[in-house]
Amino acid sequence: MNCSINLKRVVSVLLVSCSVVSTGCASDKKPTVRAGVDTMTTQAIDKNNQPAISKDPKVANTNNPVTAKSKEFFKREKQRLTLDEALKKAADYSWTIKVAKSQLDIAESRLDQAKAKYYPTVGAEVTAPNLRYDGGITSRDRDFDDTAFAGIDVSYSIYDFGRRDADKEAASYNLRASGHAKHAEDLTVMYNTANAYMAVQSYTEQLRSAMAYVDKITSLNKTIGESVAGGISPQSDAVRGRLALSNAINRRKDIELKLSRAQQKLNALVGIEVEALPAKRMALPRVRDLDAVAVNAAEQNPAVLARGAALEGSRKSVVGAKASLKPRLDLTIDYKRTLENVDNLYNVSDTDGGVQLKLTFDIFDLSKKAKIREAYAQLNVNEAQLGKERSTVNDEVRALLGDIDITSQQWTISEEASKEADKTRGLYLEEFRLGDRKLSDLITAETEYFSSRTDAIDARYGFMRAVFSIYYLAGKPHDGLVALQLVER
Repeated sequence: MNCSINLKRVVSVLLVSCSVVSTGCASDKKPTVRAGVDTMTTQAIDKNNQPAISKDPKVANTNNPVTAKSKEFFKREKQRLTLDEALKKAADYSWTIKVAKSQLDIAESRLDQAKAKYYPTVGAEVTAPNLRYDGGITSRDRDFDDTAFAGIDVSYSIYDFGRRDADKEAASYNLRASGHAKHAEDLTVMYNTANAYMAVQSYTEQLRSAMAYVDKITSLNKTIGESVAGGISPQSDAVRGRLALSNAINRRKDIELKLSRAQQKLNALVGIEVEALPAKRMALPRVRDLDAVAVNAAEQNPAVLARGAALEGSRKSVVGAKASLKPRLDLTIDYKRTLENVDNLYNVSDTDGGVQLKLTFDIFDLSKKAKIREAYAQLNVNEAQLGKERSTVNDEVRALLGDIDITSQQWTISEEASKEADKTRGLYLEEFRLGDRKLSDLITAETEYFSSRTDAIDARYGFMRAVFSIYYLAGKPHDGLVALQLVER
């Protein structure tokens, strides 16, 4: 009986030793494809660490409706970009930034229109007499209304009880609001692009771990199959191994899908096919001034500043609407020359002109009352929007501070767990060689190691996104990228 057990242990040791030597089971950095392994469980990696489509008919996806024609139609230029380069290209490509710039131009034009009211208006008029055509243009007998004349007139509003001042100040505040909105759009494009870039880096790291995980589970399944065929391991180990392999492949496919979506989002923001550079930092960066940034975020947020300027502009609009009920004093100067005969334009027989002061006011006009109510309603809307924007920023910062606290702890826990899982893999292997472990236990150890590694990657990028988001809410996303050591200052 003891001889039989010892024989099984010797065979098991030989099987595992061969598997470890041939596949490099203890290393997950550079997975390789081995001869004789089912291609359903492995996938080639190109030079950019991206999964390549297998040409093997056994793994061909016959359910894929995508054709080469559609792929060629949507194919775009591909470039390998740093994060800083991707941010610059995204800013140049963004249509929303172009819209915000045009809206800023509109606000500048409206301010110029408001300033123009402080200057007089000058007009000219030339009226010909009543003519008839009978082979040549000749004048006919005409009365006074038919007399030709040329004239010029100048009008200027001397006093309008604050209408022009209110219009100019309202336009000035609206221009300021449009400037803040344009700046907010610039920062939003930067924020979205940087987040998409980091997401691509995160899923690329996870995909490497997933492919190494599939590779190892495949190797263990091969060893299990040989052990079961030799009568050393029970059939249940084979079932357990196949299930673990299916789960590993699905995990890899899930990460591939997330990477593809993140890549498409980044490409859409930049306008080309972007190849992101791999991350250089594998630990949490030290961020020192985050408290001051978080506390002042609501006061420095561009969207909050835009709402504040819009609120001040609406207050001036109320003043202007109320001033429309008051009279206005206008000065008019006009000068005319009457022309006796169109055949001789230099025959000036009469001149006319004068200077007038005109005081006008409306006795009954319900539309102006309605405009005042509208101006007050817009004031209330802008006041509520400002309060909502400030509250939203504070709520988001509060939530992000909690995210930072949790993700930093998760990263520490996951890093420690991955170290322990790595030790467990070694211990389980030694125990298996002594006959005290099943091969299925080795699969469990590999699964735990893979989970801890992906959890650590998730936590690290979750920490960086939360820190970066606080800087973004404070209107300083570039400072956040510098603090995270993702770009140069």
